[in-house]
Amino acid sequence: MSGRREDWARTFDGLDFYAARLTVHGSRALAANTGLANYLRAANVVLHELDDNAPLRLRLAQFPQLSFVRVAMPAIRMEWPRDAQSADRAAIVIILGGRIHVRTEGALLTREPGLFYIPPGTEPLWIDVLDTDNEVLYISLPAGLVADIPLATASAHVPSLDPSLLAPLLAFTTGLFAVDSEQAPLMAPLRLVAEEVTRSLVRLISGDAPARDDPYARALDLIAVEYHAQSLRIAEIARRLGVAPRTLQAEFARRGDTVSGALRRARVSEARTLRSANPGLSMSEIAHATGFGSASALFRALRDDAGDRDALGAI
Repeated sequence: MSGRREDWARTFDGLDFYAARLTVHGSRALAANTGLANYLRAANVVLHELDDNAPLRLRLAQFPQLSFVRVAMPAIRMEWPRDAQSADRAAIVIILGGRIHVRTEGALLTREPGLFYIPPGTEPLWIDVLDTDNEVLYISLPAGLVADIPLATASAHVPSLDPSLLAPLLAFTTGLFAVDSEQAPLMAPLRLVAEEVTRSLVRLISGDAPARDDPYARALDLIAVEYHAQSLRIAEIARRLGVAPRTLQAEFARRGDTVSGALRRARVSEARTLRSANPGLSMSEIAHATGFGSASALFRALRDDAGDRDALGAI
C-alpha cells in the first residue's frame, strides 16, 4: 500500500462518517490549509490555476470508501491523475451551475443536463471549470458498489434526463452535508441510503430511468430513494411527481399494486437489510431509519407482510 492509500485508510476508513466545510482563497491559502491539502493528496485530486482573488468553498461528507463533495468555485482546472491504485474507483460529476468541461481518454458516460459517470480506469480525468461562478457535485465511489448495473455504451444515445427524477437525489445530498458527525447511531442507515442514492445516479446517467409519462415507475424510483422519510405518503408522492393522487392510485391499481403497499415493502426490505448488517441496532432505531417512526409500526408491517413475521426476531 502506498503512502497515499495509507494516509486515506488512517484518516477515514476507521470513521463511520466525517463532515467538513472549508473555504480558501488562492493557491497559497490552499497550501496553508493542512486539512484540505492532506485530503486532496489522499484522494489523489490536484487543483491547478486557482484564482487568488475568488473563494473556493468546499463541503465534504465522507463515509468509508464513499465521498460526496460539493464545490463552489471560480475558474479552475482539476485533475484526477489516475493510476493503478485508482483501478477500483469510479466517480460521478454533476454540474449544478456554470460551465464545466469533463474529459478523459478513458470511458466516460454523459447525460444532459450536465451528468457524468467515470468508470474505473487508469487514464487521467480533467475537469475544466470555465466561468467565474461555478458549482459541482463530485462523488467518488468504489466500483464494486455499482458493478451489477448495466452501463450504456459510449455510442448509445441517451435522451436528456427529466429534472424531476434527479431532484430527490440531489435533495438527499444537500441534506447530507448538514449532518452532524456526532450522530453516530444514525450513520449506518445513512450510509445505506447514500449508497442507494449513488446507485440510482449511476442508473440515471446510463439511461436506466423510468419514462417521463410513467407515474408508476417514477413513484417506485422515488420510494426506493426516500422510503426513510416518514412524510412520504400518497399525497406527497403525487405532488412530487406532478400528478393527482387519484391518478397515481389508479396507475398502481392497474398493476395490481398500491402506493402504500409499495412503500411498506421498500421499508420492510431495508429494515431487514439494516438489521442484518447492524445487529446491535435497536428496533426503535431501525424503525426510525426506515420511515416507520416507531417499533410498533415496524412490527405491524412485518406481521402483515407474508412470510416476514419473524424477519427481525421476536418482540
